[in-house]
Amino acid sequence: MRYILSILLFLPIISYSQADKLKAVIIVGDLQDGTVSAIEEMEEIHSFFKSKNVSVSTFYHPHF
Repeated sequence: MRYILSILLFLPIISYSQADKLKAVIIVGDLQDGTVSAIEEMEEIHSFFKSKNVSVSTFYHPHF
């Protein structure tokens, strides 16, 4: 019983340490007149995520 309790206590630490790095997806659809400015804003967010070592996938109109 004591051995099982020890495993359960350390399991979350082991799982977290082996987890992949964070991932994000940025999608910008057709916003008519606001598409270009939305993409520019998302590029700033993309840069921020990259600076924090987050893996980012982007999909922008009309290439998504």
